[in-house]
Amino acid sequence: MVEKEELEKSIATLSVLYSTAAWKIKAETEDEVLRVGLDRIAELVLPDIGAILTLADGILKPSITFGLPKRVAKISSVEIGLGLAGEVFLTGRPIAINDLERDQSFIDSFVKLWRPKTALCYPLRVDEKMFGVIYLARLTDVPFTKEEEWFVTLVSEKIDLAISMIQKQR
Repeated sequence: MVEKEELEKSIATLSVLYSTAAWKIKAETEDEVLRVGLDRIAELVLPDIGAILTLADGILKPSITFGLPKRVAKISSVEIGLGLAGEVFLTGRPIAINDLERDQSFIDSFVKLWRPKTALCYPLRVDEKMFGVIYLARLTDVPFTKEEEWFVTLVSEKIDLAISMIQKQR
């Protein structure tokens, strides 16, 4: 019975991956693109907290979030180079951390109260220029799998492409 459940789960995952690979984000604004992208990630990856932070006035601010009160997102910011989101924005490289309790320096200020156990952060860029990051966290010690990391990569590429197309239409 376990094999059948695993097979069904794998088929469902492949279906979502295929639909995402073929998916074109049809949105009119950058905020809509970010919302649709984060929603797509949440469908498969199932994080407890999700955010897309974008650069505004030299700092990263949550633009789209779930799992956090709106007031927290509204007043939060992350300095470039600090915390997980700041480090990913600075380096342009994704980072997955499976034991945030061991390294508190990677816990971003906007999620500190929730004490995430695992986190994944992925850069967002348009035409090779960084504009933000995707931040995902789990409150349990369930690590993000390589498949989930690959899926976030795929969605981020779709976000980048859709935003690029919107900017070129201006």
